[in-house]
Amino acid sequence: MVHDRRVPELVAEAVERLRVAGVTLRQGLSAGEWTTVEERFGLTFGPEDRELLTIALPSGDPWVAWRKLLARRSTSSTRLADRRRHLRRTPRWLLALIMGRAAPSP
Repeated sequence: MVHDRRVPELVAEAVERLRVAGVTLRQGLSAGEWTTVEERFGLTFGPEDRELLTIALPSGDPWVAWRKLLARRSTSSTRLADRRRHLRRTPRWLLALIMGRAAPSP
């Protein structure tokens, strides 16, 4: 992790790199959506991830479709396990994108 930069600067750079890479960005998650995501799925996000997903929500493969998940009444344990595996990979994707390197293989 880069310690000499503030979270907002890191997130602003990540958003710009995502745009340049052609990633579709949607409106970020609202406070209510955050509460539901964390409670329903038992997840806690780091400050960089939370700020990024509040500002801009990356959409499409390989990104998690949070709003689609929230719209479902129930989630199978398999889907939840898949999302948790994806979340463990996401920071490496984001770090690779920010650092301008090729993303690591899943």
